[in-house]
Amino acid sequence: MKIANILENLEQLSGSELVYCSIPFMDVLTEVYVVGQVQTDVPGIVLGEREPYLSHKTVLEFITELRTFGARFQNSEFLIELTHILNDKEYELRYYRLNRIEIAESSVTLFTENSEVCDFRERYVEPELE
Repeated sequence: MKIANILENLEQLSGSELVYCSIPFMDVLTEVYVVGQVQTDVPGIVLGEREPYLSHKTVLEFITELRTFGARFQNSEFLIELTHILNDKEYELRYYRLNRIEIAESSVTLFTENSEVCDFRERYVEPELE
């Protein structure tokens, strides 16, 4: 889903609804951690609850952050970044396309449905602490 489409879906809302993300096939439902470029020139969101005071985004805050991308990003695919822990030393960053938006009375949920962008997958090894 492109940023322009996301904004179009959200513009009729009051703005006070909380924003969540879901990856149903992985049983993930979480808040938005950060909105920004998840890859060079690729807009998206990072999932997680690392800093709870930053994670409780309302639709109004989310729209404001989406608009900071400017005109050149309006037709860019919007991705969801999720960290997958492989073991105690390795993890991967995986990226998924936002496919649909579900609007409820007091929340909005952004869904991805098994649409990983495999070319963007990154694997990391945690540095050993001395």
